[in-house]
Amino acid sequence: MTMRASNPRATYLALGLVMLAASSASMAVDLELVRLNACRDIADVLAGLKRPPSNCGTPTGFIERTIRDFSAGSGAQHCVLERPPLTSLSDFKCIQSSYREALTTTCFRPSTFALLDDYKTNFVTKYSSRTSAYLEEAKKCPGSNGDASRIIETTFPPTLMPVAEHEFGFNVQFGSTKPGTATVSHGFAKTSPEVARRGPEAIEYVVFHTGAPADMVARTSFGNWRLGVDTSSDFAGEFLKTLKRQGLDAYLASVDINMLRAPRARMLPKTPSLPDELLDVVASSLEDEGFDEMDDDDLKRHTGQTRAEMSAGILKGVSFGARKLLNGGTPKIRLLMKTSGIPCTRGGRGAIGAYLFAYDGAPDVQVDFGSVTTMMLGFGACASSANAGREYVRNLANESKQAILDNLKDR
Repeated sequence: MTMRASNPRATYLALGLVMLAASSASMAVDLELVRLNACRDIADVLAGLKRPPSNCGTPTGFIERTIRDFSAGSGAQHCVLERPPLTSLSDFKCIQSSYREALTTTCFRPSTFALLDDYKTNFVTKYSSRTSAYLEEAKKCPGSNGDASRIIETTFPPTLMPVAEHEFGFNVQFGSTKPGTATVSHGFAKTSPEVARRGPEAIEYVVFHTGAPADMVARTSFGNWRLGVDTSSDFAGEFLKTLKRQGLDAYLASVDINMLRAPRARMLPKTPSLPDELLDVVASSLEDEGFDEMDDDDLKRHTGQTRAEMSAGILKGVSFGARKLLNGGTPKIRLLMKTSGIPCTRGGRGAIGAYLFAYDGAPDVQVDFGSVTTMMLGFGACASSANAGREYVRNLANESKQAILDNLKDR
């Protein structure tokens, strides 16, 4: 006997609910916490990092190509591995990288928003105890220094920053010291819009890192502050490459100071903006040196860009995963120039530029006061090693650093 539905709409609705339930069940896959406690696998990969890669292939995926292209000119070397270093990572794509003393193997595979949301939404009832047990097991691996922590924006693996931003994950350190000499990370990240349009909306990753620490700049206590002071020119590499593409030879000395208020220090108002005030201090000292500040018209005439266009260009050059560190804002820019008064500027042969950048801290984090960056550049003859222009540029960078520290000292 054939039964006929008395209400077709009800039948279709029932079928739809069944399909929805089946779809939800298929998405509700538990997140795997099995990478950081795979002690033998970790030992094998860290040991293998000491050997040059032997199975490099051509980047075929958009993620691998983006990572390669973003690091072009930085000195980092990437090898897209034709085979993952472990059978347990057989469905991951892996890149082995080297930069100075640092060696890294980065492996990733597609994930989904549903999986990430399940972890965050159901953490207390479903994942909290599993996560604690996972980290305790990881800390007991041979060679671990017993230090395990959650990944935050500043410890998100740099190799992945051009293509993804941090969601959640964990680091375990290895070595006989604290901090360790090696780190293994396991986490999940949201991909950039460019990646999501072509591939996965999220990724799971495992990163094996040895050599120089991933966070290159250690914080130091300074009065009521914990400061990250970076005098390397690494972060300005893209800036220098842009200048060279415009036909400008330049020599750069820079300082970046990131400011966190010490937890037990007296509270300090976040308005007016401390980074803005510090830029005023540096700009004033430069004007005493004979620098002139460019207004918007001067800036457009000399650089071909407005201040807003320069800010947008700088933000575009920041890797997707690092943009969270800017708290959704764009840098405030001041530009000063010195075109006379020192030997390398005679006859218009050279000039000195001072690029000053201010980033406000996160508005909802009372201890975060943002950062100030000063970049002193010698152009033309002032970029040459044949005269004292470079020494003058280095001295200006040191003086700007000291002016900022002197101002912070009594706050």
